[in-house]
Amino acid sequence: MGKLIETLDRVGKSSGGGMGFFGRAQAQSKPKAAALLVTLGQPDVGAVEALAKAGADGVLFAAQAGAGKGIAVEAYQKAAEPLKAANRPWGLDLTEIVASLPADALKGMREGGADFVTFPLNAPARLLQERPEGLDRVVTLGELQDDPYLLLARSINLLSVQAVRFDFALSAERLNALTIEELLRYRMLRETIRFPALVSIDGDLGSEEIRTLLKAGASAVIVQPARGESASALAQRVAALRDALERVPRPGAEDEDMPSVSFVAGSPPAKGEGQPDRQH
Repeated sequence: MGKLIETLDRVGKSSGGGMGFFGRAQAQSKPKAAALLVTLGQPDVGAVEALAKAGADGVLFAAQAGAGKGIAVEAYQKAAEPLKAANRPWGLDLTEIVASLPADALKGMREGGADFVTFPLNAPARLLQERPEGLDRVVTLGELQDDPYLLLARSINLLSVQAVRFDFALSAERLNALTIEELLRYRMLRETIRFPALVSIDGDLGSEEIRTLLKAGASAVIVQPARGESASALAQRVAALRDALERVPRPGAEDEDMPSVSFVAGSPPAKGEGQPDRQH
């Protein structure tokens, strides 16, 4: 189990704290209904520090094409220092460089300090053979489409990965307009997969939108910066979302019964879906 999965496992619990400024901030943090991750296009230590102070549970850097040759992760490792000080994970999104990755690429990333990586379904299958100790691997799924897509999603359970990223970029407007049928399809997709679900969101979400997202089965939300958004503005948005996640009841805590469909052996029950499946 890597640091990302450990972080998801702590969701809903008070953090234990640590040494230094970030440790004191971590000790005062409250339980949240879901984990909070943020994507960054560049390895910017100032932005990461602001996000750590704002309460982000981790950062996902978009690995650039130049980093694929030889897996030069030093810049990301340096930018992630504020996260390391707070004992929070950081990872690399390999979408742009996955086709050119050399052998033992994941091993090099882990040795460079990365705690997790994400890659799409069209990544080379040989990536699945690399299992560096402590590196959580996350497979990315695109937009929900049709019933055959659900069958493909079910086959994800056969992979040796630790989590699934739903790259849907759900916005407040989209969640507010979600029909019962659409919610059921998202829920069906979530119940089909036994791994924790990281769901990308777009823009600001209020309490009602977060409740809907949790009903769809999100274990964590991934915040994406808006075009031209400053680091301080992004940090403010993350802090607001963190506060909202702390106020919203955790899955299963409300009066409404939310049973699990449990199509797949090992599928997490609804009242514990904030807790990741530990059988990877």
